[in-house]
Formats: sequence, structure tokens, C-alpha cells
Amino acid sequence: MKNIFLFFFSCLLVFFSCKKADVLTMKQSNEMYPLAQGNVWIYADSFYDVDGTYVGKDTFRLKTIKPFQFKGQTYTPITDQFDDSIFVIRSNDSSVFIIEGPGEALLSKWPMDTSEPFITNSYYGDTLTSVINTRVINFTNFPSYRTIITYNDGSLAGYRLEELYFTKGKGIIKGRDIWKTFSGATFISDSYTLISYSFY
Repeated sequence: MKNIFLFFFSCLLVFFSCKKADVLTMKQSNEMYPLAQGNVWIYADSFYDVDGTYVGKDTFRLKTIKPFQFKGQTYTPITDQFDDSIFVIRSNDSSVFIIEGPGEALLSKWPMDTSEPFITNSYYGDTLTSVINTRVINFTNFPSYRTIITYNDGSLAGYRLEELYFTKGKGIIKGRDIWKTFSGATFISDSYTLISYSFY
């Protein structure tokens, strides 16, 4: 009987130890985009085909890696489990930039200037644009601001639109990727939402 109790206790200990390792802390950050090495974001992602049919759902884990210098600025890659960069971010205490296509685009700024409904930026002869809605969005997990970043080099294959929801101190909390088919129609390839994070 004593051996059965010890076996059962050992199994419970192993179970709760494994569960504890999966729990992510919810530390608050005062940074515009928390980019300390080791920070982790976990998203639930839904996938769609070119006809808009739901294909499936998965979760993906992103993490910061060592920043690099480029043209006198510091950028931090946020990578997936294969170390492929999903987002490349430059952030200070008042603005956040994301690298898209040929260069960087403004993702968010603080404080938000609400005198106009949108903050619009154009780069590289309108090949890359950034449009930030200055009205706070409250239907997301955290209050956020919606940014549309479009890369369009004039070709169907060179078109990408990202709808991103950004929360100061958390980062990108929701997003969608929109592309064009060979016929020129747009389609959503995936839609993701932040479900957990761990910041150092």
C-alpha cells in the first residue's frame, strides 16, 4: 500500500511539474514594445485558403533573439521555433517601427495624436504605407490601436496587407495577413490572436 501511495504521489508531482513549466507569467512592461531577450508571445492562429475556406487552427510561439544594428538603428527579430523572423522591430519610448518589404514602417507611437482619425505614412514612393487608427479599440484582449501596413510593388505577387493591433507594453496582440490571388482578388491567409506572453 505504501508503494502504491508513493507511486501515485510521484505521478502527481511529475504532472504538476510539467504543467508548471507550460504556464507563462504575465509581467507588465512599460516599454512601447517589450523586446528584452527571452520574451515570449504565444498566438492562436487560424488559416484559410484562397477561397476563404477555413483550413485549420494552430498555436505558434514567438521569441526575441539578439538585436542587430542596421543604418545606426537597433532592430530586434521576433522569431518562430525555426528561428525564422516573423516580425523585426525597432522601438523606443515613443514609437515602434516594423520592417516590411523594402524598409521600416511606423507601427505605433505614444502618446497617440487624436486630433486626426488616422496617422498616414508613405515610404518608397507609396510602395510601403502605414495607416494608424488613432481611436482606441476595446474589442481586443487588451485596449489597442489598429494599424494597416501595405506593401505593394505593383505586381500581384508583391502585394501584402497586414492588419495589426498593437498594445503599448505588450506588442502585437492581434493580426491578419491579406494577399492577392493571380486573378487580383484579395484573400486572408491567416488570422492570429495573442493568448499568452512571458516578459523578462
